[in-house]
Amino acid sequence: MNNRNNTVINADDVTIGYGKTPVLTDLSVAVPDVGIHALVGPNGSGKTTLLRAIAGQHETNGGSLTVFNAPPFDNAEVMDRVVLMGADVPLPGNWRGRRLLEIGEARWATFDMARALELAELFDLDLDKKYSEYSTGQKSMLQAVIGLAARCPVTLLDEPYLGLDIERRRVLYTELRADVERHPRTVLLSTHQLDDAAAVIDSVIVIGSRSLLFTAEVADLNESVLSATGPAFRIDALVEALGSTGTVLAREKLTGQERVILDLRGATADAVDSLWARARELGVRVRAADLEDAVTALAGDAG
Repeated sequence: MNNRNNTVINADDVTIGYGKTPVLTDLSVAVPDVGIHALVGPNGSGKTTLLRAIAGQHETNGGSLTVFNAPPFDNAEVMDRVVLMGADVPLPGNWRGRRLLEIGEARWATFDMARALELAELFDLDLDKKYSEYSTGQKSMLQAVIGLAARCPVTLLDEPYLGLDIERRRVLYTELRADVERHPRTVLLSTHQLDDAAAVIDSVIVIGSRSLLFTAEVADLNESVLSATGPAFRIDALVEALGSTGTVLAREKLTGQERVILDLRGATADAVDSLWARARELGVRVRAADLEDAVTALAGDAG
């Protein structure tokens, strides 16, 4: 993800803050021009501030941040091609949902009103209600509708799932994936709920306290970060067989068993095959770690 070919968002040693208080320091990351990329980090780690900077709404304090090869802050040419929607994006409370869609249509040349109305119906949104009358979940849905229907080359969604039940979160991510496949673009999605979105995410960008921890392609994590479960003595034997092939990221006791998260990134194919064979001999169940477990374990190791 740090190859500058075919990237649309590039940060080099970026520092962002409020006054003299830094929120992110020395952040370097390159975001590919097509795909859905999860921005992950604890509350207060700077996710929303970074999204606002990419959207041209917050000036950086140092380093270089470019979107479409230009600084985004207060840059109309960039901002016309970027949409930011989510929990902390203020919308006029006395405006009705339909009016807000009309404003979106006037704001972005790529806005598809037919798609917006289709999504609003899918989410069962009453567009004749005032925004202030919407529940938290309904506000999230309307913001997601605007974000998807805008079809901007860079689409930033800040925790768009807040207040949504499981079924509506499923619909949101299904429609997001379908939209990106029909109209390719860069989507940066900040989230605390990776497992809900795991099926549609292409990569993760993980930030910790004020800085980048790591980036990874989801396909690589699925292949190289594994979960192994079995009796403790068998897990011990598997870890012994692991040797220098990989790293034990986490270990936890379950009822009568133990589970380990193994990092095999950088291991040769033969070494991985050998470890799988040893796991079968031991009767240890091995599978790809859930995305949230993998990211949490790697973040702990990186931190």
